[in-house]
Amino acid sequence: SGEEDWNKKVEDEVVHQEKVNDWDRKVDQVEKELDWDRKVDQVEKELVWESKVEEAEVQIEKENEWDRKVDQVEKQLAWELKVDEAEKQIERETDWDRRVDEAEKKLEQEVGSS
Repeated sequence: SGEEDWNKKVEDEVVHQEKVNDWDRKVDQVEKELDWDRKVDQVEKELVWESKVEEAEVQIEKENEWDRKVDQVEKQLAWELKVDEAEKQIERETDWDRRVDEAEKKLEQEVGSS
């Protein structure tokens, strides 16, 4: 009877140890899954970050393009202003030339009539 009790205790201990081992395996599996979930979350965060970086790069490129267009318009306006200024200068010089011509004619008429 003592031997049966001992065998029963040993058998109970073996069954208990198998349950503990099984439980340990389940815990390990859950830890692996949690670790995997964390890695997936990290990758998702990195992908979101990369997406935001790409969006920012696209936005910067659009702003750079806009800046180039603004620069081009400013250069065009500056050029048009120079053209306008040159045209006004030509008008002033032409007007001056006309006045000189008129003065010379008057002078010739006065000299010729005297």
